[in-house]
Amino acid sequence: MAELFSRVETCREATALQQTLCLVKLLFVVGQSAVCSVVLLERLAQRAKKARETQRIREREETVSIAISETPVHGAASTDKARDGAASSMEEEMGMAAAADAEHDKVNEAY
Repeated sequence: MAELFSRVETCREATALQQTLCLVKLLFVVGQSAVCSVVLLERLAQRAKKARETQRIREREETVSIAISETPVHGAASTDKARDGAASSMEEEMGMAAAADAEHDKVNEAY
């Protein structure tokens, strides 16, 4: 940056055309820096989104595995409890309106 500033200082004593060229170079460098910053931020945002999704998937898997491991093994009863645990975590994600639909689906599956 200091080198760029020193070039601008030398451009003050130059002709109008040379001053214009110095300004063009300066604006090019500033624009290129802005574009590189935007690209870097976009890459960081994509990595953060992937990391967040991976973390959510791990948390869901842990929740389901804990629910399954805590339920006693009694044949069909344990399978129903595991399904209820998975359904309840799904209801939390979907929200209240979708939870009612999920409850309706559970009732329909029972019959």
